[in-house]
Amino acid sequence: MSSSGPPGVPDPARGLPGRGRRPLALAIALVVVVKVGYFLQYADLPFLKGPLYDSVVYLRQSQAILEGDFGHPSLLAFSPLYGWFLAALGAGSAPLLPVAAQMALGLASLVLLFRLGDRLWGRAAGIGAALLYFGYGLFLFYETKILSETLAIFLLIVTLTIWSSRGFEAGRALHGLGTGLVLGLAVLARASLLFAAPLFAIGAALRWRAQDAPWRGRSRRAGLLALGLSLVLLANGAWNLHHSGFFVPVIFASRTVTTATTTGWSGSLAAYGDPRTGADPSAWAVVEQAEERIRAVRRGEQDPAPIVPRIDLLGALEAAPAKLARLFGDTETSFDYGYLGERGEVGTLRLLPVSFGALLVLAIVGSVLLVRSDGARSLVPHLPLLLGTVLLTFFFHPSSRYRLPMTLPLILLAAHAVAAPAGLPTRKARALAAGALAVVVAVFAVRGWTRDLASPSTWELRVAQGAAAAGDLVERDRRIRRARRLGKGDPDVERRISAILERP
Repeated sequence: MSSSGPPGVPDPARGLPGRGRRPLALAIALVVVVKVGYFLQYADLPFLKGPLYDSVVYLRQSQAILEGDFGHPSLLAFSPLYGWFLAALGAGSAPLLPVAAQMALGLASLVLLFRLGDRLWGRAAGIGAALLYFGYGLFLFYETKILSETLAIFLLIVTLTIWSSRGFEAGRALHGLGTGLVLGLAVLARASLLFAAPLFAIGAALRWRAQDAPWRGRSRRAGLLALGLSLVLLANGAWNLHHSGFFVPVIFASRTVTTATTTGWSGSLAAYGDPRTGADPSAWAVVEQAEERIRAVRRGEQDPAPIVPRIDLLGALEAAPAKLARLFGDTETSFDYGYLGERGEVGTLRLLPVSFGALLVLAIVGSVLLVRSDGARSLVPHLPLLLGTVLLTFFFHPSSRYRLPMTLPLILLAAHAVAAPAGLPTRKARALAAGALAVVVAVFAVRGWTRDLASPSTWELRVAQGAAAAGDLVERDRRIRRARRLGKGDPDVERRISAILERP
């Protein structure tokens, strides 16, 4: 993954001639126009005023921080850095400011990916990486949600930028420590990245190419990365110990992993709900577990939760094939806001043609081309996020939120495939190769556009729930009527409607 470009986080206009900067500026302007158009359409849905699920917990984190309650259970149960991000932006008094900041971070991520692809494999790869990132609608989708995905993705792209630099490959202290420090911040922004974090240290110790640094140099860069990562997590653990009495480097290990490995996995998230009442999974359940532990220890009692949660490896292995099939499937699975349902109502999202299936196919092509030109070792720098997501899915469950970080190495490898036609000798060959790649994207796009929602009543109930949280009872009732019509007497739909109507 070595490159001839400058190490570190690049300036998006650096090295571009005058004529080269104008297309970049026009492209950025187009992206901004699409983002604004999407936001204006999205504002018709109730979620900006009525956030759901994990968003409510993150807002409670920011409130606790602003009140000086740094040992609040929500900060030990959910990724804490995003709560600080919201608090710094005054999310409670200015709810639209975090969305604006996340849209700006999304734009910065696009520019960084352009420069990273350019640095790795040339201008065509940079353009391809930017187009694929922009065309995959999940990134824009999460920019408008009070969720930590956009912040974590930005920090991961900064991590990959330093990780792929000549300075890191040479084992320079600033680059090694910097990679670990930024990766540590990404973990605090999205705790599920903890599965991938140690794989970065392992990957740093491996050869990336035949002429890579000797073992001493590779162990140095791996050690520096591990040191930077450890400094961030240990500092957070010490902070939590001071304010809560618990040394928690990232978050508490919840009971979810026990449920995920011991429950016969059917693809439904209902298994993570309350088995006594049949209630849907609740983000507050994890916070309540943390609160229970804090109260018990403060009363002088034994910690009621085990340090290491019980894991049924046989149960996890039994469910692994179905989980991995869902992980690599060309669909978007979510238990919060519902990307596919939103895309059906927000026309701007339908303009973005890149699907996960297209990314996966193009990334496979790019991987084959990369191995043919640079050898199998050249794939090593792309593996930590890929394998980390597989491990996460093995122990938990597949979802679009969990696999979003995995799309970054897929985008870079796919960009290598997109750039390949530019190196062909004749115009006809270049046109045919580019056309074949475009057909791949188009086939998956049409497949996605023509696919019906698996459960349209579920989407209507999500909107109804958001409307209820926003205080829009007219919209709540309208969506409930539509859900009843689509559900056709389904008792589960009626149960969820009752739960929405019972909320104050």
